[in-house]
Amino acid sequence: MLGVIPCDAGFGASRQQIDMRTAMHAFGEECLWQGGGVVPSIGGGAGGTKVAMRPAATVFAFAFAIALAASGPAGAQGVGLRVGTLGAGGDIGWGIAPTLSARVGYSALDFGATVNTDDVRYDGRVKLSNLSGLLDWSPAGPFRLTAGLVGTNNRVSVSATPSGSIYTINGTTYQASDVGGLSGMVEPGNRIAPYLGIGYGKVAGAGVNFYFDLGVIYQGSPSATLTGTCGAAMSSAQCTQFQSDVAAERYSLERSLNKYKLYPVGQVGITIGF
Repeated sequence: MLGVIPCDAGFGASRQQIDMRTAMHAFGEECLWQGGGVVPSIGGGAGGTKVAMRPAATVFAFAFAIALAASGPAGAQGVGLRVGTLGAGGDIGWGIAPTLSARVGYSALDFGATVNTDDVRYDGRVKLSNLSGLLDWSPAGPFRLTAGLVGTNNRVSVSATPSGSIYTINGTTYQASDVGGLSGMVEPGNRIAPYLGIGYGKVAGAGVNFYFDLGVIYQGSPSATLTGTCGAAMSSAQCTQFQSDVAAERYSLERSLNKYKLYPVGQVGITIGF
């Protein structure tokens, strides 16, 4: 049996039914009643031609209505302050669905570190600067899974320190007084790095709350630059050999840092939601 009924006929006042009617009106003012079900029509004005919607459009209409019904009121919002292995920073979060929220954040950290290769000890300065965009999925209470992307501007500046009065570079020994300097920079391989982790609590929640994250950033294989300066006492041949050894040492430095493809993330914070 095929008949034409108004789109607002036969529906109660529930949210889901009202949203279903909204979806139907997006495709026409009348619906086709076919086999006991409501199917939107196109071109359904007075005197118009009644044509049943194609299956794909029908699925879209129903999916649209279900999404409207599930979304409810505007999602909660909140801000958070946190500290951890990425430094000190903050987040802004907002709800998308009952179990899904999003947040963007920024953090920074600056500290000293020591890097050692087979031959050389480096005094380093680590500077972290990260901008993140994450999705938090909480299928079971406050515990959640988190995934997203982190834009990294992290780097480690290094300066070689002689062992006593000598440098040993690529197996060759140089007097510290003959070397003008040896310094460089180490940066992660990925400027946009994926993040995956678990956590508790969310930024987009009403009131004052606690939250934490445990996860990893895949930053890729680090790349290094290394510059050696020949001292005034070096001959041309010695300087050529020194530069060749510096190039080999750069490779050794990268290799020693290759184990840091994954950067561990651990952070705790407090949120204020509204």
